[in-house]
Amino acid sequence: MGVHITSDYSPTTTTQKANSPMSISNNFTTCTRRAAFGFLGASSLVALLAACDDEDKPGARPSTTTSSAAAPETEPPEPADSPSAAPSSSGPKYSGKSKAPAGEFRAADIYGPAQNVPKPTNPPGYTEPTLDGMMKSMKAWTQWRNYGMQTGDYTEAYKFVSKNLVEEINAYNADAKLYHDGGWIIGGEQRSYDFRNDPVHQGNGVYSWDFFVGWSYIITVGADGRHKRSRNTNYADNLYTLTVHYEETGWIIDSITRKQAQK
Repeated sequence: MGVHITSDYSPTTTTQKANSPMSISNNFTTCTRRAAFGFLGASSLVALLAACDDEDKPGARPSTTTSSAAAPETEPPEPADSPSAAPSSSGPKYSGKSKAPAGEFRAADIYGPAQNVPKPTNPPGYTEPTLDGMMKSMKAWTQWRNYGMQTGDYTEAYKFVSKNLVEEINAYNADAKLYHDGGWIIGGEQRSYDFRNDPVHQGNGVYSWDFFVGWSYIITVGADGRHKRSRNTNYADNLYTLTVHYEETGWIIDSITRKQAQK
């Protein structure tokens, strides 16, 4: 895909309203538990859930998976030990109850954050103004986003997102603050992204691309050890579309909208 893309992007054509949740239009549901936990940063979702109706909160009503998107064949297990408050101490907190050897990845659990999280590397050509460059950039963004969920470090993920995409940036900020304050997120390593079909040129230098977010559960743990959990009960609701344009520094995401599941 060595097609060169002309950068004729004009911000006025794609910028979403800053106060629109996740830059989602009124045609999409914005306050369901499944929609929220499908994409927003884990720590920012705790506050979002409080504003939703009871029927959309965890455990209020079961949902089923439709044929449009099936759940993964194997679901990562949740922590077997699941008290309302995880063990808390004044000293360092380690997943697995001990410090992992250098280079050994250890996923987060109720005892501590993930350890030795592999740092993504950007693929060659990801900043080029080609379709291949755009697709490489979006896949690199998903890796840096997962890295941020497991470490609180979204330094690289920020570089792929427009400053006008307020909800996405706020999600990064909320997760970063959670880690800074001594908390962490469980389940970030099992999140996957599946980009579907080919990117579509929307005109004016803007491209859109559909993707699916696979996840089973998310648990946020506060510095005091208390945690909040949500389980994904309907994988068909995890479909999104992003729009992206090219700038001198590379590809920038302008909007992320949730798509209605096909019935």
